Amino acid sequence: MYVAEWKHANYRSLSACDAGAFGTDHCEEFLLEILGIAPERNLGSPDVPLIDEVLHEGNHEFYWSPIRFCGWQVDSPTNTGRTACPGLDSTYGAYLGRWMDGTL
Repeated sequence: MYVAEWKHANYRSLSACDAGAFGTDHCEEFLLEILGIAPERNLGSPDVPLIDEVLHEGNHEFYWSPIRFCGWQVDSPTNTGRTACPGLDSTYGAYLGRWMDGTL
């Protein structure tokens, strides 16, 4: 993963980073930083989903279930109430797949 210098944008490749934000983002090719990630916060992957439902400040989100991903916008634990979510037909897993294959 490449993170734009002095910004929060994340990219799947160095070339995608350098083209990001209308060409104003830049990533360093040889700068490496290992980030400590707590094992209990590992979502896993589509093949090995470790964490699915998460509750935060009364809002539910599901990372791998076929429930619409709303980005912490609604308190509904089901698709009911999620009809106004951006990406109406997308789950978190679908967004992640699109990010990984470069179509997002």
